[in-house]
Amino acid sequence: MEWVVEITQGSDLEFDDLCETAKKRLELHVPQIASLVGGAPLVSSTAARAQVAVARERFVRQIDEGVRAVRLGYIEERSISMTAAETVQAKAHRMLRVIDDYTRNRVGGIELEQVAKLSGLSAGDARASWTYLTHKRLIELFSIKTIGRTNAHGVDAIEAGSTTSR
Repeated sequence: MEWVVEITQGSDLEFDDLCETAKKRLELHVPQIASLVGGAPLVSSTAARAQVAVARERFVRQIDEGVRAVRLGYIEERSISMTAAETVQAKAHRMLRVIDDYTRNRVGGIELEQVAKLSGLSAGDARASWTYLTHKRLIELFSIKTIGRTNAHGVDAIEAGSTTSR
């Protein structure tokens, strides 16, 4: 998935489109890769079919996890080297500031779609940033999961100038 980041940096392609294309292209190779597992010597055809099915499922899951990691800005627990303006963390921090500005002196929260518009993020970037902020526990969500507000950790992250607290 690192090549997705490299290609995005040097092109006019949208990050989300590139991720989806990469996922689809990788998934095209799953049947061939999985069939190699079933071709092991001294394996019955029934056992081989079962092994191929398991291998297919694992490969698809790895592709999904890889795309999710790229969207969140991490590969194998390390940050992807992207410019600050392109990272999910930077977009999430911008979103966090918008959420805080909107909700600081209000009782309720703000809806994800409205945050996306106010922060100038695409729908895909907004969803990725929202997920990032949620997983980092920088925003609290309401019963409707697309409405949220900053919490104490989020305010601390804004003050510190990053989304890496916690």
